[in-house]
Amino acid sequence: MESGWNTFPEAKSIHDWSEIYLEPWGWVPVDPYMGIYAMQYANSLSPQQREELRDFYFGGLDQFRIVANSDHNQQLTPPKKFFRSDTGRFSKGELETEKRNLYFDQFNYRLDLREIDPQP
Repeated sequence: MESGWNTFPEAKSIHDWSEIYLEPWGWVPVDPYMGIYAMQYANSLSPQQREELRDFYFGGLDQFRIVANSDHNQQLTPPKKFFRSDTGRFSKGELETEKRNLYFDQFNYRLDLREIDPQP
């Protein structure tokens, strides 16, 4: 499993997807959710275009994706003293005080994106 952010213009959110191992290519990303989404909601596309988009998400990831975690449920360093807020992914991070864990509804977070020009 990988997790991270979808960063579509005007619509940023955390998101998870899978990876499967295929010989001879190795680990390949698959995102069934986005394939289903394309089939149900990409109504401005023809049925054939929707199928092509669905099939793209079996082995491809769009350019609006930032991977934050590609190793499920690993130990944190330094280790947390309290239960984790999210035991599977690490898209939002983990916060705690000396006395308790801070769950996601107890702090604010924001993802700001800035496009940079590649170095020549």
